[in-house]
Amino acid sequence: MEFLLAVLAVWRLSHMLAHEDGPWDVIYRIRKRLGDGQLGRMMDYVGCNSIWVSLPAASYLKPMGENFVLIWLSLSAGTLFLEGMYGLLQRKAEGPYGSHRARGISGDKDELEAIWRRYRENLRVPWKR
Repeated sequence: MEFLLAVLAVWRLSHMLAHEDGPWDVIYRIRKRLGDGQLGRMMDYVGCNSIWVSLPAASYLKPMGENFVLIWLSLSAGTLFLEGMYGLLQRKAEGPYGSHRARGISGDKDELEAIWRRYRENLRVPWKR
């Protein structure tokens, strides 16, 4: 049970470092200070973050002894698995058309109504066949 909780904690922190601004924009400011250098680019990737974030978690679970490296890398692997599942769920939630920002939609009312009308026309309703 502790291992599962550690994986969740490592994922949460790694995801926050890579994709969120953090409380009071602390992470945003750190990322801005690091810029486009190697450390700044590493901070944008959950895989890199998970290696370093899982180190203290692994030392909590198994202080430097037998199987420490195995637990350390397993925490990172669990984090990457959760990040993959998170991305999959996010893509499914966006639906077949994806997010409107990625498609360059302006948000104009007429444009959004036209998109909604096309969506309803393509929607298959079982009781109206």
